[in-house]
Amino acid sequence: MGIKTMSIAQNILNSASENSDISSKRELDEYFSSVLFDDDLWPFDFEKNKVKTEYLFAHIYPDRFGFSEELRLDIKFSFARHHYLLREKISVDDGLKIDLTSLIRNGTPDQMQEKFVYHLLNKHQKFISEYSRKNNIHPDDSAISIHAHSGKVDGVKTVGGYIWATYGFDFANEAELNAARKAFQKYAQEHNISISDKDLKYFKYPCHFAAFDTGQNVDGNPLGKAFLLQYEWYGVRKADLSEKSELFRYQKAYHENSKEAANAELSKSFLALLNKYRHQNTQKRSLTDQLIYLKNKLFHR
Repeated sequence: MGIKTMSIAQNILNSASENSDISSKRELDEYFSSVLFDDDLWPFDFEKNKVKTEYLFAHIYPDRFGFSEELRLDIKFSFARHHYLLREKISVDDGLKIDLTSLIRNGTPDQMQEKFVYHLLNKHQKFISEYSRKNNIHPDDSAISIHAHSGKVDGVKTVGGYIWATYGFDFANEAELNAARKAFQKYAQEHNISISDKDLKYFKYPCHFAAFDTGQNVDGNPLGKAFLLQYEWYGVRKADLSEKSELFRYQKAYHENSKEAANAELSKSFLALLNKYRHQNTQKRSLTDQLIYLKNKLFHR
């Protein structure tokens, strides 16, 4: 006979921090008994990875419409020299919706621990995918959502506008994608890169904006990264994210290997676009250098 897995409710209570604010075991048991979660796939359990998980807050609330309940969580993941603070909302209503509200790192991880967020999201992905499959839920109705932005959160500098684009998130909807396209076109124009309306259609995912690099830097960053570091967008990872998809392959290569390896996973059409704008920018810079040379030669005869 196999060892019985600890219930999610008991897992939360056992890992509560000293000054935590947690719903009662009865409330938690009632909530988790009403939904068919797989206890083994609870995405916050990192005991095998020797990561200390502490629940600072775990409460169940009616959703804004009063038709279902949502679980709100504040969790601390501690390593030797740093920790992450995660805030999420989990709701179940004709699907499984996880709102990853914020994730802040304090301290500096070593190279191996740098991949924690990558593993955290992959655990989330397996969690929603299995829930969707076992409960016969349409993949569009089970998703992880984020609001990606950069700036300061509780006094901590964040780079979410860029970094979430490397984690396999798609834009929340077509309107979000089109808004990003237009904003990027305008931003590029302000930095003397003219992207045609025809070429905008090749920008399909956040990772395309993150990867765009003409060889010209803005504030020390390639154009695409510089854009995302000042732009905010809404994104999703749905239950049916395929391991063969461009989004999945890019994030896997980026976080397991390197940015260069990730770029090799981009579609042929987008890579052709990148080469086109790199070539144009190289020509432009070459012409500029020639003009500067001639000007100097003319005035220093």
